[in-house]
Amino acid sequence: MLCRGTDSIALASTMHYFLGTITGQDEDERPVLNLLRRAVRPGDTVLDIGANLGFYSFFLAPLCGKTGAVHAFEANPILIPHLRHSAALNEAIANITVNPVAVGSETNKELRLYDPERIGGSSLHRLPWLDSSKSVIVPMTTIDEYRRTQGISRIDVVKIDIEGAELDAFRGMDESFTVCPPKLIVCELALMIAPGQDQRPPPASIRGVYAAQIMEFLHSRNYEPHYIEADGEVGLRVDAGELVPMQQNLINVAFVHRTLRQARPDLFRA
Repeated sequence: MLCRGTDSIALASTMHYFLGTITGQDEDERPVLNLLRRAVRPGDTVLDIGANLGFYSFFLAPLCGKTGAVHAFEANPILIPHLRHSAALNEAIANITVNPVAVGSETNKELRLYDPERIGGSSLHRLPWLDSSKSVIVPMTTIDEYRRTQGISRIDVVKIDIEGAELDAFRGMDESFTVCPPKLIVCELALMIAPGQDQRPPPASIRGVYAAQIMEFLHSRNYEPHYIEADGEVGLRVDAGELVPMQQNLINVAFVHRTLRQARPDLFRA
């Protein structure tokens, strides 16, 4: 990864990725890294939806190798120059396509991205903890449209973290769930997010509602949610009711396609 200069974006990247985490964030990304390290193989096609500064894109691209590809999607225009610099540095060993667009349920549309200077936290929804007085207009596409345009015939792994817009993104890849369903989807579930919610603070009654909606949608497309163990193994199945009393506000969940256990038993905890 490359993040040049001493501006706020460069400084943020140093704190987020090289000192360990985002200030105030209570999730641990290491289990996700361990799972993806074990799951991604040469020749795989990976979608990084919500690439941010590209940590996952540039971690996974060498694992896919020159016979595979990473397609990185990032809506925040502030981050695009840094993503492109890093992609250029990796050209010799990986295929990385940087897409400066939001991913949603519609294509050929523009949306407002709120609080773009909040690196790792800006959103297409006016979430109550964002500064909604700051925003930028961004283009949007769907994964279905992108897949058709790019001639993509396989999607192996999806990593998605787009601050409350995940369900819209999944709705925009409904055709892909039939044509070339990814075997593994790693999704950050924000337990305090309810799109359209603008109360400060959000009421406790909405806790876990959005996560449950995502789980229900993906279940209808043959996916089951599982905990990710520290060593990267796919653990026990997640029940939506278990998310409500959790102390943390964020959890990374592995959504596994019904065919994955047979194809990759090595990924699962015995």
